[in-house]
Amino acid sequence: MKPKANEVIHRDKLERSKGAEQYAKKLEELFVDIKTTPHFSDEEVHLEDWSVSWFLKETKDEIEWTVVIALMMFINQTGQEVSYCLTDSDFKKYATAQEQFCLGKGVMVVNQLDKLDGFQVITE
Repeated sequence: MKPKANEVIHRDKLERSKGAEQYAKKLEELFVDIKTTPHFSDEEVHLEDWSVSWFLKETKDEIEWTVVIALMMFINQTGQEVSYCLTDSDFKKYATAQEQFCLGKGVMVVNQLDKLDGFQVITE
């Protein structure tokens, strides 16, 4: 039976591959471009390299989160480990959390407003 999109696929170990690394780095590049692009409330923002645009701050946040979800689903569906190659601390934390979920470990993330304040892997 095919797992649901939000169902964690548990594995004994994760694999590494050049293709997964390249894909994760490209997602990270998009994430960072969105995150670091200033938003002004009275004009549309367009990232030409990505064909992504937004007018509202909420839309920017939703696009940013969609990139995170794409990363997490990729890790879950493929069983690839990619956190080791990521450099943006926020993006890396999301990857690490998903990797730990896939390995059957609990993760506690303390989130305050728009930043991750704490991160702890729970081993049981």
